Amino acid sequence: MLDLRKANITTGLNPFIKESKLDSEKIDSIKESLEDIKTSILVFKEMQVKEGNGPNTHSFLYGAAQQTIKSIEESIDKAFYSLEGND
Repeated sequence: MLDLRKANITTGLNPFIKESKLDSEKIDSIKESLEDIKTSILVFKEMQVKEGNGPNTHSFLYGAAQQTIKSIEESIDKAFYSLEGND
């Protein structure tokens, strides 16, 4: 079993990568992907607002979607923060 306390984690993203530095090209590619995800989330939120007052709206589904989006956004922010340390 991997002892995470002894792992030399340099990327902050994967505890199984011990001595792997991300080069700037990889970091830029990851950041671009994360930005694309954020853009998709904004589009989704706009769609929710448009459909939010419709006759078939279910508040529990809306709440679940909001929690999921919030969780994804927090994960993206953590990934950005982790990548900033590699620049």
